[in-house]
Amino acid sequence: MTRSSIRLTLFGLVLAGALVGSVRPAAGQASPQWYGEGFGKNKIQYREFKWEIYRSPHFNVHYYKEEEPSLQKVVSFAESAYDQLSREFNYQIKDPVPLIFYATHSAFEQNNVILGFIPEALGAFASPARFRMVLPIDLADPELMQLVLHELTHIFQYHMLFQGSLAKAIASSPPQWFMEGMASYMAKDENARDKMYLRDAVVNDRVPSVSKSEVSGFLAYRFGHAVFDFIEERWGKDGFLDFLYEMRNTNGSRPERAIQRAF
Repeated sequence: MTRSSIRLTLFGLVLAGALVGSVRPAAGQASPQWYGEGFGKNKIQYREFKWEIYRSPHFNVHYYKEEEPSLQKVVSFAESAYDQLSREFNYQIKDPVPLIFYATHSAFEQNNVILGFIPEALGAFASPARFRMVLPIDLADPELMQLVLHELTHIFQYHMLFQGSLAKAIASSPPQWFMEGMASYMAKDENARDKMYLRDAVVNDRVPSVSKSEVSGFLAYRFGHAVFDFIEERWGKDGFLDFLYEMRNTNGSRPERAIQRAF
């Protein structure tokens, strides 16, 4: 059996199971995360960044002087990502998106958008507070483009699911596989190793239902990406958008109901 047919069969069973009713999954990292300082610890900032703003059609790009040679590349990637996602979502964001970028990951770790410590494994993030994207750019161009697409997908999610309301974003609890899986699916940022983990889960019958609350972390990205691949293969892009809007109608908290109504 080919990889594609295995994925279709397994996730067809998963989605079919969800159609007859299941329990709402709890949110993992999908709902907005709020970080605080660890007790007795201070976040050290080694540098003082003197920020400037470049305004493009859809972004307010925040950069410091040393990054000026990379500015036009970042703006080009961001605008290309916006054009792609706005077409696929059939949606326009009214206000410019704040995009804060750092030349290196070590500089990115010193940002004060998140007050807590930034782990090395955190590659970038998007925040529903003021709809900001924050990312380092010390990546190969194809990976940087995928990173911009991934984080900008979250900005579209915040606008489309929560209608630009921070209160709704805080109160809602969409599952992590939905939020992160969609971002991975839109960015097409899955590599051969990621697919290997998913194939292993399929072979060992460890693929969870879309209603399972414990789907979080790395598997949530891989599982969620595969769910959206299945939706597109079975129902096309229209099916994907139907599902997204049905999720909005449940405030992101009842994927099994959204699946029933969309499909």
